[in-house]
Amino acid sequence: MSEAQEQLEAEKENEGLLIGAILNQQEDAPAVLNSVLAVGLEPHHFYREQNRILYATMVDLLDQDESITRDSVIDELKKNDALIRAGGRFHILEVMGEAPGGFDFDRQSLRIIEVSDKRRAADFLSGLQRGVGKLEGEADPFEFIKTHVQEMEGSTRADFIPWHTGAEYMTTLAPEQPA
Repeated sequence: MSEAQEQLEAEKENEGLLIGAILNQQEDAPAVLNSVLAVGLEPHHFYREQNRILYATMVDLLDQDESITRDSVIDELKKNDALIRAGGRFHILEVMGEAPGGFDFDRQSLRIIEVSDKRRAADFLSGLQRGVGKLEGEADPFEFIKTHVQEMEGSTRADFIPWHTGAEYMTTLAPEQPA
């Protein structure tokens, strides 16, 4: 397994640890979840669909002023026909059992956000590289990529346009062709 694949596997595990640690808080889960939300962690930051669904369900329960427990999450997932997509009861019990005590929620939340942003930036840049072939007449189309990568490197939050693929974005930069 490559180093990048090992890091991705570790990050998937960190997502589960965070979710399990929140669920293990029982009565304090709403306060902890509010703290995590204040850091900026949103469902789209999670790599694994199972974890995105679990986190979104916990946020929905918080918004409804419902308790955030293993049973309330399972009930909400059943109600929305999402229990299987969330990994079933086994996944919920698994992440709760793996979560350590003394968990640093803010640090783990920021780490998940950072990895998500880096993954999205890499996907974006990959699309840009594929789109470069569509640009004719540009002296150095990679200069644009290089400049923006350097701007993102010192930041924990990557500033780029995530809703475009790089190829789409590069074609918007192409010079107008005479008719």
